[in-house]
Amino acid sequence: MKNPVFLRFIREMPEEARVAAIVTLTKMSTNEEDYTVRWSSANLVAVLTELSKDKYWKVRSEVAENPATPAKILEQLSEDEEEIVRWNVAKNQKTPAEVLTELSKDKDEEVRSAVAENPRTPPAVLTELSKDKYWKVRFEVAVNPATPAEVLTKLSKDKVEEVRRAVAVNSCYAKFKFSKRINNFWGEQY
Repeated sequence: MKNPVFLRFIREMPEEARVAAIVTLTKMSTNEEDYTVRWSSANLVAVLTELSKDKYWKVRSEVAENPATPAKILEQLSEDEEEIVRWNVAKNQKTPAEVLTELSKDKDEEVRSAVAENPRTPPAVLTELSKDKYWKVRFEVAVNPATPAEVLTKLSKDKVEEVRRAVAVNSCYAKFKFSKRINNFWGEQY
């Protein structure tokens, strides 16, 4: 970044102001109508990189949630000591599949739930998460449109009602069941 004074200014802001700065800078960098105010993505990346090392978890959490945060920073934040930071990394749809795979093994069930909810989570990881002992994780697998049909079929027999209901509303499962019925019907006819 060409303006290290600005980074120093950001570092010295109160915690809540740094959180607000992340949101504002992201809006400024994506506002195509205001060319006089728009930041280059390189400047935003420099700010996000700096703020990803902030001592306050709220600031790091905002960076983890930000869709403009580079994959490398998300990977670093995925190892943060604060659950909420890892949770926001897991929810971020820009998080690479490899990072989601690692977060699927997190000790915290809320982080694993966020991984199960993310549509970028690989099917093999969703298959593993469908066996999680915590029903909320299985619930998120059941509503994820990327969950394989075979996994949804198994979850449709889950002991927890909420998980079974989640399978029932998953549009992918409904399409799978419908096509299976059609195949069965036509198979019997011919």
